[in-house]
Amino acid sequence: VGCHHELMKTPLVYTTEGADAFADVPPVRQGNDVVLVYATDRAREPDKDGAVRYGYDRSSSLAIGEVAVNIGGDADWDTVVQASEQRRRTTKLNMTVGPIQEIHRFPATPAPVRLIGVDREPTEAWTAEYAAGERELHALVSKQLAETPCKEAFLYVHGFANDFDDAALTWAETW
Repeated sequence: VGCHHELMKTPLVYTTEGADAFADVPPVRQGNDVVLVYATDRAREPDKDGAVRYGYDRSSSLAIGEVAVNIGGDADWDTVVQASEQRRRTTKLNMTVGPIQEIHRFPATPAPVRLIGVDREPTEAWTAEYAAGERELHALVSKQLAETPCKEAFLYVHGFANDFDDAALTWAETW
């Protein structure tokens, strides 16, 4: 679906005698697809197949969703782990960005305001739509955390000179 590149070189910590970086990966996560929860202010780009795509341009609203990054095509878990632990990898593991599932797009900012006396507040419609986005984001993160005993989340903030696929590929390499 998206762009692809080869998995980064194996970090030295993975090649240390006795190191088992993958020992605590829960069975539900033992595969070659890394599912990422994302939040982006990238603007949607037209796709000839109607799929969600983001590029370099920014939007005035934030989108949240999930994207899966595949490591190694049809490689199984054991192949991915073995290759990920080799100092000199003998198996080439290409990474590909899969379909993007935009779950919610927050309302545009700045928020439209209404005057209440001398105070300005966002409109009720904007506030309700924003709250719906917060609930969706909470549900996405909760779903991911429910699948693992380690209740940690990592936040990856990409630079300004890359597109969504670049960020997803880099982020998936840190899983």
